[in-house]
Amino acid sequence: MVALDNLGLLLAGIFRNASTGNGQVFNLKATNGAVYSTRIYATQGDTNRSNFDGALRQVQIGKSSTPVTRQDFKIGDPFPDSPESSLNNCIDGGYNSGLGKISQTCLISTTGGAGTITEVIKAFRIRDQFTQSGRTLIMFRDLITPENFIAGESINVEYEVLI
Repeated sequence: MVALDNLGLLLAGIFRNASTGNGQVFNLKATNGAVYSTRIYATQGDTNRSNFDGALRQVQIGKSSTPVTRQDFKIGDPFPDSPESSLNNCIDGGYNSGLGKISQTCLISTTGGAGTITEVIKAFRIRDQFTQSGRTLIMFRDLITPENFIAGESINVEYEVLI
């Protein structure tokens, strides 16, 4: 699993001291390629505050074999059929302190077609607290051992982050 720039920038913002009274500014790139200035440690009156939209923790599968870079912000080569071509929701994740890992399971019911999965991305959604608009941000992208699937099959994607 490769942690992408979005995750690194988010973590850097959390660990850094606030640079102004309105919080630490960092730029994140959404799946549409747009860069959004986001603040953490924002004050109550700051209109540029964001938080994680807890309802949307997603994965997407694809068929690219292009090497992963930290600047990736979307799937390399999506499947043509839905729901395989879309971001798919995940259940709540959990932290196991005894094992030092965070895990989350995502289930995709393939109805559109068949293919071979070679890449997976993990996305989170953040929501602007002032405008309530959201943006989807890719945090991880992986190339995986090719895995074939057929229409009607369920695909279970599980992420584990060891701490």
